[in-house]
Amino acid sequence: MHHLRVVFRTNRYDESVAFYSDVLGLDMTDSWGGSGCRGCLFAWAGTLVEFYEGDWVESGTQLAIEVPDAHAQHAQLVAAGGEPNEPADMPWGHRSVFISDPHGNELNFFEIISEPSDP
Repeated sequence: MHHLRVVFRTNRYDESVAFYSDVLGLDMTDSWGGSGCRGCLFAWAGTLVEFYEGDWVESGTQLAIEVPDAHAQHAQLVAAGGEPNEPADMPWGHRSVFISDPHGNELNFFEIISEPSDP
Protein backbone atom coordinates (compact mmCIF):
# COMPACT_ATOMS: atom_id res chain seq x y z
CA MET A 1 0.00 0.00 0.00
CA HIS A 2 1.26 3.44 -0.92
CA HIS A 3 -0.73 6.17 0.86
CA LEU A 4 -3.60 6.56 3.26
CA ARG A 5 -6.25 9.22 2.81
CA VAL A 6 -8.94 10.27 5.24
CA VAL A 7 -11.83 11.47 3.07
CA PHE A 8 -14.60 13.78 4.27
CA ARG A 9 -17.75 14.65 2.35
CA THR A 10 -18.90 18.20 3.00
CA ASN A 11 -21.71 20.49 1.94
CA ARG A 12 -19.59 23.37 3.28
CA TYR A 13 -16.62 22.93 0.95
CA ASP A 14 -15.35 26.52 0.89
CA GLU A 15 -15.54 26.79 4.69
CA SER A 16 -13.74 23.46 5.12
CA VAL A 17 -10.95 24.47 2.73
CA ALA A 18 -10.56 27.82 4.51
CA PHE A 19 -10.43 26.16 7.94
CA TYR A 20 -7.78 23.59 7.00
CA SER A 21 -5.66 26.06 5.01
CA ASP A 22 -6.11 29.31 6.94
CA VAL A 23 -6.78 28.17 10.51
CA LEU A 24 -4.68 24.99 10.62
CA GLY A 25 -2.07 26.25 8.15
CA LEU A 26 -2.02 23.11 5.97
CA ASP A 27 -0.83 23.22 2.38
CA MET A 28 -3.28 22.15 -0.32
CA THR A 29 -1.46 19.65 -2.52
CA ASP A 30 -4.11 19.12 -5.21
CA SER A 31 -7.62 20.14 -6.22
CA TRP A 32 -10.06 19.14 -8.95
CA GLY A 33 -13.59 19.38 -10.25
CA GLY A 34 -16.14 22.11 -10.60
CA SER A 35 -19.39 23.29 -9.11
CA GLY A 36 -21.21 20.56 -7.18
CA CYS A 37 -18.46 17.97 -7.61
CA ARG A 38 -15.05 19.15 -6.49
CA GLY A 39 -12.36 18.08 -4.10
CA CYS A 40 -8.94 18.84 -2.70
CA LEU A 41 -6.10 17.25 -0.77
CA PHE A 42 -4.14 18.53 2.21
CA ALA A 43 -0.90 16.91 3.40
CA TRP A 44 -0.98 16.45 7.16
CA ALA A 45 1.62 14.54 9.19
CA GLY A 46 2.28 11.98 6.45
CA THR A 47 -1.41 11.44 5.69
CA LEU A 48 -3.56 13.00 2.99
CA VAL A 49 -6.81 14.62 4.14
CA GLU A 50 -9.35 14.95 1.33
CA PHE A 51 -12.48 17.06 1.20
CA TYR A 52 -15.03 16.66 -1.54
CA GLU A 53 -18.39 18.00 -2.46
CA GLY A 54 -20.70 15.46 -4.08
CA ASP A 55 -22.50 12.26 -3.25
CA TRP A 56 -20.19 9.40 -4.26
CA VAL A 57 -19.38 8.27 -0.67
CA GLU A 58 -22.47 6.96 1.10
CA SER A 59 -21.17 7.05 4.68
CA GLY A 60 -19.85 10.62 4.54
CA THR A 61 -16.39 9.54 5.75
CA GLN A 62 -14.02 7.21 3.99
CA LEU A 63 -10.53 5.82 4.31
CA ALA A 64 -8.90 5.79 0.89
CA ILE A 65 -5.84 3.58 0.56
CA GLU A 66 -3.68 3.81 -2.56
CA VAL A 67 -2.63 0.39 -3.85
CA PRO A 68 -0.52 -0.62 -6.86
CA ASP A 69 -3.17 -2.92 -8.39
CA ALA A 70 -6.91 -2.59 -7.68
CA HIS A 71 -7.73 -5.94 -9.31
CA ALA A 72 -5.18 -7.76 -7.14
CA GLN A 73 -6.53 -5.99 -4.04
CA HIS A 74 -10.06 -7.07 -4.98
CA ALA A 75 -8.92 -10.69 -5.33
CA GLN A 76 -7.15 -10.53 -1.96
CA LEU A 77 -10.25 -9.16 -0.21
CA VAL A 78 -12.48 -11.83 -1.76
CA ALA A 79 -10.02 -14.59 -0.84
CA ALA A 80 -10.07 -13.36 2.76
CA GLY A 81 -13.88 -13.60 2.89
CA GLY A 82 -14.69 -9.97 2.15
CA GLU A 83 -17.45 -8.78 -0.14
CA PRO A 84 -16.01 -5.80 -2.02
CA ASN A 85 -17.54 -4.15 -5.07
CA GLU A 86 -15.97 -5.00 -8.42
CA PRO A 87 -13.16 -2.60 -9.41
CA ALA A 88 -14.61 0.52 -11.05
CA ASP A 89 -12.91 3.29 -13.01
CA MET A 90 -13.66 6.75 -11.65
CA PRO A 91 -13.81 9.93 -13.77
CA TRP A 92 -10.95 11.47 -11.76
CA GLY A 93 -8.44 8.82 -12.86
CA HIS A 94 -8.66 6.17 -10.14
CA ARG A 95 -9.70 2.52 -10.28
CA SER A 96 -11.45 1.86 -6.97
CA VAL A 97 -12.53 -1.17 -4.96
CA PHE A 98 -15.05 -0.29 -2.24
CA ILE A 99 -15.81 -2.36 0.85
CA SER A 100 -17.53 -1.41 4.10
CA ASP A 101 -16.38 -2.46 7.57
CA PRO A 102 -18.87 -3.89 10.11
CA HIS A 103 -19.71 -0.35 11.28
CA GLY A 104 -20.54 0.88 7.78
CA ASN A 105 -17.32 2.85 7.32
CA GLU A 106 -16.31 2.79 3.69
CA LEU A 107 -12.83 1.75 2.59
CA ASN A 108 -11.69 2.69 -0.92
CA PHE A 109 -8.68 0.78 -2.22
CA PHE A 110 -7.67 2.82 -5.26
CA GLU A 111 -5.10 2.58 -8.03
CA ILE A 112 -4.13 5.71 -9.97
CA ILE A 113 -4.69 4.88 -13.63
CA SER A 114 -4.53 8.37 -15.19
CA GLU A 115 -4.36 12.01 -14.33
CA PRO A 116 -7.79 13.69 -14.19
CA SER A 117 -8.58 16.15 -16.95
CA ASP A 118 -9.50 19.71 -16.08
CA PRO A 119 -13.25 20.44 -16.22
